[in-house]
Amino acid sequence: MLLLVAVVVVVVVVVVVVVVVVVEEEEVVIIEVVAAAAALLLLLLVVVVVVVVVVVVEFSG
Repeated sequence: MLLLVAVVVVVVVVVVVVVVVVVEEEEVVIIEVVAAAAALLLLLLVVVVVVVVVVVVEFSG
């Protein structure tokens, strides 16, 4: 559980840093930022689901 939290925190930090860097580097259309954020959140959700499934399988097995 602690590992899951750590992974989520790391991913969120990386996403925030990337977004800040991209926004600083160039003028970005808000829609692009929103689309990228949505894609990253979807990816994060997938990662979390996979991790949860793996953890559940590990503990039940």
